[in-house]
Amino acid sequence: MIGVIADDVTGATDVAAAIVVGLKTRTANVDDAVALSLRALESLPECEVSRFYFKYCSTFDSTPVGNIGPITDALADALDTTLVVTTPSAPRHRRTVYQGHLFVGDTPLAETHMVDHPLTPMTDSSVLRLLRAQTPHTVSHIAHEVVAQGETAPPRSTIRTAITAGSCSQRTLEQIDHYAAAGGASYRICASEHTVVADALGWFDDLPNGPALFFSSQRPAERGSDPDVYERVAGQLASGLAERGIRRLIVAGGETSGAVIDHLDVRICTIEEEEAPGVPWIRNVESGTSLLLKSGNFGPPDLFTKEAGWT
Repeated sequence: MIGVIADDVTGATDVAAAIVVGLKTRTANVDDAVALSLRALESLPECEVSRFYFKYCSTFDSTPVGNIGPITDALADALDTTLVVTTPSAPRHRRTVYQGHLFVGDTPLAETHMVDHPLTPMTDSSVLRLLRAQTPHTVSHIAHEVVAQGETAPPRSTIRTAITAGSCSQRTLEQIDHYAAAGGASYRICASEHTVVADALGWFDDLPNGPALFFSSQRPAERGSDPDVYERVAGQLASGLAERGIRRLIVAGGETSGAVIDHLDVRICTIEEEEAPGVPWIRNVESGTSLLLKSGNFGPPDLFTKEAGWT
């Protein structure tokens, strides 16, 4: 449960997807604002709140003496925490932060009408300078690219993973090459094989427990007269893998993904972790199977290697 302490009523209703205590502390005396916020904090544990959010204006409305800094400090002390993340932004309202500078639409905060606000004139666009004037504590900037890297590398799945690739795009070919160079087991689907599904599954049955790649992807000079062969067998192959207990499947290529979805009778899925832009894992609600359906040109070169847990 998330508990929110908002500095005014409109802010409270804006964020109210949680338990919210709406105050009127934005322009109150600093001591009164801090006292009211601490009283609100005392009431939230009764609602089994485990996370706390101090909601202030997305244009950081305040003066050099407060109230954002003093209230944040008081709440942090009461919660015995030494680190507070400050994110004065609301992208859907066109309030964003770039390199520590707050923008309203395309305009720096200090160049907007907020510079003439009667109670909280905002004459500086730097969130760091604004907050440093209100707190004795260290205020630092963490760039978005640092946050996007995450705290640590995500743990690799211990569930056996199969990869089926029918796309002939350059990126998919790079992903196949990367996987092969790492020593991953792979089986090439050839148009001339009449027993391709049975042969491929037989090969899989003889493998030691570990990931496996099935692919028909070819470079332009290698493509035969039947480029659609993999779409015809990919679904049957996915069904055979499912019968063998495979519940984690990576699929490369739009047509290939469609064939797999049809044969596995996937109807309703939940969207889960995104492994690359536009490449999220989905989970089949009925079977519990996890699927990573990848457009041919999407994902980094090591996607197959990393997601299959192969090193």
